[in-house]
Amino acid sequence: MGYRARLDNLYIEPFQLPKRDSQFVPHRYLFNNRYPNVDIVIHEHDSVILEELISKGKLDMALIAKPDHRKEMTPKSILEDEVILVAHKDFDLNCEIHNFDNGNQWIELESLHKAKIPFILSPPRTILGKLARSYFRDISPPVMAINQNCSAEMAVALAEEGLGVAFNYRSCSRANSNLKSYSIGSSKRFVPLLLKYPTDNDDYKCRSTLLLAELIKAYFEQK
Repeated sequence: MGYRARLDNLYIEPFQLPKRDSQFVPHRYLFNNRYPNVDIVIHEHDSVILEELISKGKLDMALIAKPDHRKEMTPKSILEDEVILVAHKDFDLNCEIHNFDNGNQWIELESLHKAKIPFILSPPRTILGKLARSYFRDISPPVMAINQNCSAEMAVALAEEGLGVAFNYRSCSRANSNLKSYSIGSSKRFVPLLLKYPTDNDDYKCRSTLLLAELIKAYFEQK
């Protein structure tokens, strides 16, 4: 997510969450209740596009998935999101499904692969598509994919139709009686989420930007 702020009425424009806005929207209104003179407009883009926009100064802040964050960001800016698998509730995964103590479930990717379960992948240029392929790097023969060029939303929709297993972010998953979600392995798989700005100097960030950043961090720390 990203936004621009103007100090007359603290108008905030493109506030960008990569496909996470549906769950963040209630927190946006919480922010507006606390700071009624601040208006936020949320836009969606893939993290790769968000990085381009933030580097050009077109956004005041962006929330991006960034696996290689250590190259440029400081740890204090890092949140985490879990990468999960989703499938129709009646889809036969033909492998052992394990349970966590909290009732959530997990599966080994190798087990799905051995069962010849079809996957639905996002393009390799996207963060989710790149991550999914990295998980299969040490698995052979090559994974069976019925589509390798879907947006995350389309992949989940196809999985809901029972066509295969899709990857998604935990923060992007919505309550759906037709879908079941699974962690990848008992240790799970995570990707860093970074709040990124055109500048790393806090002296050049609008106060409303920093206040909103704190709310976002609190939101993801609760998940």
